[in-house]
Amino acid sequence: MEDAAESTSPTNLTDADPIPTVTVMESSDVSTSDVSSSEEHAPSDTADLPHLVIQLIQCQHCSRPLRTPVRLPCGNSACRECLPAFRPRTGITYPVAEGRDQEFTCFWKGNKTCVGDHCVGDCGADVLLGKLAGLFGEILGSQANNVPRDWSEDDGPLLRWKADGQNQNGSGRLQQHGWLRGIYSMALEGQFPSDACEVIYGESPTPGGSTEVQDLIHFQTLRDSLRAELDCQVCYALVLDPMTTPCGHTFCRKCVARVLDHTDLCPICRRKIGMTSDLQSEPINQTVARLIDYFFPDQISARRETSAQDETGPDYEKNLPLFVCTLSFPTMPTFLHVFEPRYRLMIRRVLANGNGKFGMVMYNRQGRVLPGQLGDVPFVQYGTLLMIERYELLPDGRSLVVATGVSRFKILDSGMLDGYYVAKTERIDDISLAEEERLESMETSINSTNALPEANESNPPLDSMPTQQLLLSAREFISNKRRSGAPWLHPRVMLAYGPIPIDAARFPWWFASILPISEEEKYPILAATSVRERLKISAKWARQLEARDW
Repeated sequence: MEDAAESTSPTNLTDADPIPTVTVMESSDVSTSDVSSSEEHAPSDTADLPHLVIQLIQCQHCSRPLRTPVRLPCGNSACRECLPAFRPRTGITYPVAEGRDQEFTCFWKGNKTCVGDHCVGDCGADVLLGKLAGLFGEILGSQANNVPRDWSEDDGPLLRWKADGQNQNGSGRLQQHGWLRGIYSMALEGQFPSDACEVIYGESPTPGGSTEVQDLIHFQTLRDSLRAELDCQVCYALVLDPMTTPCGHTFCRKCVARVLDHTDLCPICRRKIGMTSDLQSEPINQTVARLIDYFFPDQISARRETSAQDETGPDYEKNLPLFVCTLSFPTMPTFLHVFEPRYRLMIRRVLANGNGKFGMVMYNRQGRVLPGQLGDVPFVQYGTLLMIERYELLPDGRSLVVATGVSRFKILDSGMLDGYYVAKTERIDDISLAEEERLESMETSINSTNALPEANESNPPLDSMPTQQLLLSAREFISNKRRSGAPWLHPRVMLAYGPIPIDAARFPWWFASILPISEEEKYPILAATSVRERLKISAKWARQLEARDW
């Protein structure tokens, strides 16, 4: 078979409320006259500026440490209870799934990485980030909640800041020993804004540098605890370019791609990953990435270097053997009788290397320039990666092969090896579900607005039809032809390719496999990168065939 804020009003700074000493500033805007005598001391260098550590885990909306963090499609995170109000979505019929009928406007709308509106179905729990936020609470918050405060409200060290988003000043006194615990405690109460900048640390009333010692202990404990949770469960190394799947688990971006080469199931929970688009265009988990970059800069830098060397090494670009014969389609079976010596050798090598994969491309029989034609070679540019499912060797050396479509590819370069073609390829994936839905909504809304009163209701323009209606019209055509006894729908054909799919994503591949039209007519569907586009092509075929004399 053939081969994805509550805030509290900060205390305004006035001349009547001076800070007796200043330890560290994040900005050079504050004059040196604000810095007092040699009794001053800075927060620990190991923890850098403590407020930056706490801001790594703060919700950008409520400024509290993340509670039940939710992964957003733009790569950002928010508390589940902080999500904006949902509203119904209109003009979208595919895919039909729970949570895809509602949307909300993201806090990061206007940011270059965020489209602004997110489907509720594209958001979900973030398991890893929930664990990381919990570690902050265990190490910095548990003692603060279970023991009396170290200082009274009047004698704790004073912290001053400017709220970047509000362009106003704020201040607060720490009630816990150590800057990390103290600022975390303020964040728990929503008293320290997540966008605070130009932070000024006052003098600690604790003598002998014990504040720095406490911060160092807490920072190292936090760092060690976080490191234990940040190994990718595929490659067992520090997560590089963390990507969170719809089921809530986080892996390296490249590890997700490797998993998708073999299965659509999450390596941890075995749920469907459902990420079919180009992973390079998918945003990484921004919050987890910031935590890794802050706490483990040297380790992640070494990981990036190693990964880059692996990609540019001699084994990175492997040639894909090509069977130049016919069109094959993803998820559909291809049946081959292999008799040419060059392809006998190719199939033997494919089986010997253990993965059983090869590429199938259509022979350009008429020598015409087709969409995606590649230079002077006798085949087209787009093809299908097949995996051998069954192999039967005949006594005279010929073989019978059944292979299933795995994915599509585009040929970038090709050459010859022992009589058969080999190629350098790149994988072709569909656009994301969010883009798919936006495409349907845009096309149907534009065409409904511009619809002419005299338009033929029995054959409306394909662009104006909802995606599910395109599927239903093509399926109805198949049902009508079966009732009329069309020979190309013989029971043996249905047995080989299976019953009529109800899945909109799979139907066009099935339809193209059994339809009695030329391969040149079928070829454009192989390069289409959206389910809707392939369904429009399928509906077009159905209309054209309906008008022919069978």
